[in-house]
Amino acid sequence: MWGIRPCGMKTVNNEEIGFAVSEHYGQLQITGNDRLDFLQRLSTNDFRNLKAPNGLPAVLASPVGRFIALLFASAREDALELRIEAEQAGALLKYFNSMIFWQDDVQVTNRTGEATAIELYGAGWLAHLRDLGFSATAEMPPYAWLDGRIGDVPVTLYRGGALDLFDWLVAAPDANLAEVEATFAALAPRLDAETLKQARIERGLPAWGHELTDDVTPLEVNLLPAVSFSKGCYVGQEVIARQTNYDKVTRRLVGLIFAADAPAELEGWEVKGPGRGGRITSSVVAPRSDAPIALAIVPRGLAEPDATVTVTHEDQTHAARVVVLPFA
Repeated sequence: MWGIRPCGMKTVNNEEIGFAVSEHYGQLQITGNDRLDFLQRLSTNDFRNLKAPNGLPAVLASPVGRFIALLFASAREDALELRIEAEQAGALLKYFNSMIFWQDDVQVTNRTGEATAIELYGAGWLAHLRDLGFSATAEMPPYAWLDGRIGDVPVTLYRGGALDLFDWLVAAPDANLAEVEATFAALAPRLDAETLKQARIERGLPAWGHELTDDVTPLEVNLLPAVSFSKGCYVGQEVIARQTNYDKVTRRLVGLIFAADAPAELEGWEVKGPGRGGRITSSVVAPRSDAPIALAIVPRGLAEPDATVTVTHEDQTHAARVVVLPFA
């Protein structure tokens, strides 16, 4: 893959590393004896055996299977922490409260704004984390967490998973953010938003407000790691099961590669095809080719690798080659 190497990561012991302060970190906390059953009936993944210090990704879907939110759940002994998009916090708090039955022992609290997340990129962070006192990091499975301290600041370390761009995430109290950020800045460069956008597109990861909207189902935008196909009923299951069992996933998230003369900003352009066609959801200029690449949601008939598609916007037309994600 092209990766994020061209954009300023630091090489330490042949490993490239960087960090970023998240602009999207939100958190809800769910407590009460029925918290696992509550998420089990509302979301796409299987919460029955989730125990501390492990976690998993899940999707909230509408009754017709459309995407509502992507959740990253972390199990503690007495609570579930849900990492969410910060701008969705208020709406999700309202949604969860509306789904609590009178007999449920469930309480939902919005904790967005109490902590900030620092994202760590690159396998080389493993050695630095050990030096900072996180000795068990190599054995942590994806989405697991570990409490610790950086200096005198209490933090929580989370391991990234298949749906995360980062390798590690450190949640620190807002009041101590500058101190924790300075620790990481002494070890690696801070990556800017354009670098992270490039990396996300190359990895083929869907993002809230781009690929992840209420116009798609989880299977159309490659959220399979967040979906269990063996659990019981949940909101939206009938539609998602039908898409799986009867091969009814009619759209796919794919990559598009353009010639160098195509515009850098292609989001919202139409991909011509059968029926309603498709649309480009994210785009960036790949530094190794100086040509645009993009993510697009297209009809399945246009999702064949190496197919040529036509994209249009107003009076402009360009051709693109379809690739299976991630870009390679």
